[in-house]
Parts: sequence; structure tokens; C-alpha cells
Amino acid sequence: MPSHIILWPIFVYVGAALFIPRLRPWLGRPARTLGILLSGVVAFLASLLLVQQTGATPLQWTLSTWRGLAGVGHGIQFQVDTLGSAFVLLVGLTGLGVLVGSLDEPELGTSEDYQAGILALLGALVMLGLAGNLLTLLLAEFMLEAAIIFAVGLAGQPRWFLVTVMHTVISQGLLLGATLLLWKETGNTALAGASEQVLLFLIFAAITRMAPLPFSLFPIAFEHLPQRVLGILPLSTLAVGGLLLGRIAQNVTLEALPPLDGLASLGALGIALG
Repeated sequence: MPSHIILWPIFVYVGAALFIPRLRPWLGRPARTLGILLSGVVAFLASLLLVQQTGATPLQWTLSTWRGLAGVGHGIQFQVDTLGSAFVLLVGLTGLGVLVGSLDEPELGTSEDYQAGILALLGALVMLGLAGNLLTLLLAEFMLEAAIIFAVGLAGQPRWFLVTVMHTVISQGLLLGATLLLWKETGNTALAGASEQVLLFLIFAAITRMAPLPFSLFPIAFEHLPQRVLGILPLSTLAVGGLLLGRIAQNVTLEALPPLDGLASLGALGIALG
């Protein structure tokens, strides 16, 4: 089985998000909407095929960005394991539900633009779930935030959006710092070699990313937003933070974790930011 099968769901989501809206001069709105829905179905089927073909054996695909560096942790790396498989299937099912639910919404002029934004967001979430090292995870999160800004921006930039962006910028900065520090310490970005300082950066990034929940749900309830935006934002917030914590637990032993008093301080600071 070729390792590049890992990329198929990502290509379908992102390719459809970029390509289908550009068919507006030639295809009517019903045809474009149908194309977006079919793309979501095809991407989910590709995810099912990926998980089924991989089975219990982890699958990896690496694009080395530096000549001579093709080992674990170098370059852009994707992997399929138990955590990634469950995450990708959850993203695909949720995405299908959000896209199908969007058919009942009244935005006639920009509906397919919203849907295309959601496709890009789903592609970024899949990339996030399949990231095999911190560098790939960082790139996936940048792509995810760009998709969120596009999708939510079309909803008229609600009042609470700037607060969410603040948490995102802090979390992104911490994740970037962790990636650079890990590269400096080990020469690669494989999470298995993370030091206590890198783990502190990552845990704080996860806590900061999830800090707006559940408080951010209250202003969302009073905003006039499409149902798909209401459904996908909490998932995206939990996805980044929860997946980070899951990867830490998967790759790091308890002895390598920072002291409990440090974790408690980070948790309190995250709640304060919320």
C-alpha cells in the first residue's frame, strides 16, 4: 500500500474548497453545493479506506524539507495510528453532519462559500490529526486558523471573535516556541524527544487554546451565525488542545512531565485567560 494514501483525505477536502467556488461562472449554485457535499462524502470514504488499510500497523509519509534529513522527526511528516484514526473519522462524520445541516440555512448568496470554508477547515483538522511531528502540527494549526478566519469572517466578524483570536495567537506562539526549542535541543521535531521545557510550552499551548471553553459558548448563543459555524468552532477549539494533550500522553512518559505544581499554575493561568 503506498504511503501517500495518507494525503488523500487532505487533498480532497482542500482541493474541493479551493476549486469548486471558482466554478461559479459555469455551474449554478445547486451544482456547486452538490459538488461540495460529494467532496465531503469522498473525503470521508478516503479516511475510512486509510484507516481500514492501515489497521494496527502505523503508517508514515515524510517529505524531507532539507537534503539528507529523512529520518523520524525531520521535515513534514504524517502518520496514521490509533489516535489519528479515531480523530480523522470523528472529523469526517462531524463534517458530513455540518455540511448536510447547512442545506436548510437561508444564505443564498454565500452558502457555498461558507461550505467551502468548512471543507478547508475539515482538511486542516485531518492534517492536524495525522501530524507526525511538531513541525507538521504547527503547519496544520496555521492552516486551521486561516480556515476559521475565512469561515467565521463570512459570518460578519462577530463580537467575540477578537477574544478567540487572542487565545489563538498566544497558543500559536507557544507552539512555535516549543517547535523551535525542540529543534534546537534535538535537531528534529519528534515529540518523543521533548524535554520538560518543551512539554511546558505544549501543555500551556493546549490549555490556552481550550481556555475560551465553555465561556465562549455563551456569546456564541446570542450571535446570528450559521449552524455549521456554531457546530464547528467548539470542535476546532477542542481539537487543537485535546489532540496536543493526547499526543503528549502518547509519546511522553510520566517521569518526563513537569512537576504537578507547575501544571497547576498553568491550569490556573489558562482559566484566568478564559
